[in-house]
Amino acid sequence: MALNRGVAIVGLGAVSGYGWGVDSLWSGLLSGKSAGRPLVFEDFDGLAAMVPEGGNEEDSVTLFGRALYGSGREALSDAGDRGWRPGVRVGLILCSSLGEVQGWRELYFEHGGHCRRRHYLQLLPSTAPSMLMAEYGFTGPSMNVGAACASGVLGLILARQWVATGFATDVVVSGTDLSVTAENAWGMDALNVLATEGAPEQACRPFQEGSQGFLPGEASAALVVTGQSDVDGYADVTGGGFTHDAFHPIAIKPDGLQVAAAWSQAMSDAEVEPDEFAYVNAHGSGTFLNDTVEAGVADALFPASTKLYSTKMLTGHGLGAGGALESAIAALTYERGEIPAPALVATAHPRVLDGITPRAPGPTLKSSIGMGGYNAAIVIDQHST
Repeated sequence: MALNRGVAIVGLGAVSGYGWGVDSLWSGLLSGKSAGRPLVFEDFDGLAAMVPEGGNEEDSVTLFGRALYGSGREALSDAGDRGWRPGVRVGLILCSSLGEVQGWRELYFEHGGHCRRRHYLQLLPSTAPSMLMAEYGFTGPSMNVGAACASGVLGLILARQWVATGFATDVVVSGTDLSVTAENAWGMDALNVLATEGAPEQACRPFQEGSQGFLPGEASAALVVTGQSDVDGYADVTGGGFTHDAFHPIAIKPDGLQVAAAWSQAMSDAEVEPDEFAYVNAHGSGTFLNDTVEAGVADALFPASTKLYSTKMLTGHGLGAGGALESAIAALTYERGEIPAPALVATAHPRVLDGITPRAPGPTLKSSIGMGGYNAAIVIDQHST
């Protein structure tokens, strides 16, 4: 049943491979250069777009915690500047796939399993979101969401449901995943899904011939979602869909039926017809199977005028944070007037945008696909007052 109510994205914060802050993210995207860099571990030689050091060390001993606080505070400050005032039940949803990996690794590998009590508390998955809530006096619902790489978009689906049903007045959705460690790099490489050789702009090329796979990435993106209409919103989330393939622990089901079902559910929920969509902001990982399925679903559901783009070559694949980061980018395009699509480097699907493109009017379908069969989609459109 459609909720018949959109919610506004009114505040944005970001920490990415391009640096700390939304402005660093947007500048990096417009440069057309990938945030990916060569990465060498003892048993791994490849590429990754990793979050640089930064943040306030008084907040957390881990970069994960500092990034979560940094993007969250930026988003809340931004929302305040755009006319938002916290309602009576502000909630928080933390979206992550692997979560606090580096801190636990250091605990066992460098500290022998022992550390100060304060430091141990900072490793727990409840601590950072709880302390961000406490800092602002937010007493609404709070939870952690894990749906692999679809986590960030699922968080926005839940946030819209919470606001539309009155379960919360406003929600901070934080997609935070900093998990590029030696062990995870080796494991993902063993699954034959990574782009590891050459320049990142050549290695990971979603929807183009010759893509090696996805570029590992890290990110923390925060979006303040509200039902308040008298705010200067970036964009509205007007619909959502979520399905599962029930097929394989890694691979997307080749027939794409459940991806199509999630997209169709989101469009029905938003009460928008396929021929009204200007863009699909695809999951677009750069793996052959994912790109083949998503392009096929786009061809089955949309007219040729609906264009396709993915920013994963630029930002890297942020896993549980990826959907949140890419939704923030999609929301920014409505205000900034440009789609920061990467330039094509090989023969591509005919729908795919080639480089930075002036934004055409119309809604965007944001797709996010998680390892294990999670398919999430939301509809993002111009903010309406």
